[in-house]
Amino acid sequence: MADLPHISRAEIERRFHESGEFKKATEFLAQRLREMHWDEKLRTVCLDYAKENDVSRMPRKIVLGDLKTLARPIFPEEVKKELSERVAAFIMQETDKKEPS
Repeated sequence: MADLPHISRAEIERRFHESGEFKKATEFLAQRLREMHWDEKLRTVCLDYAKENDVSRMPRKIVLGDLKTLARPIFPEEVKKELSERVAAFIMQETDKKEPS
């Protein structure tokens, strides 16, 4: 988004939400992750983490940070690429439109 001097990042984000594309992208992401059984893999990672650590005595922020670190490597690269392409296509479409005068 750095190469878009005539449209701010905030404006692109606003349009992304208002157009309904954010909701579509979120639904797409959830569907693709279920198809690839990422939710099941993540559940296993979380259960293993809980068995190895006394999470009831740990600050929530620490637990979430640890789980994010464990979840990232198992996140499917294919899904990242597909989602990035969707967002890039939206940005290209929006930046090709004429600005209102």
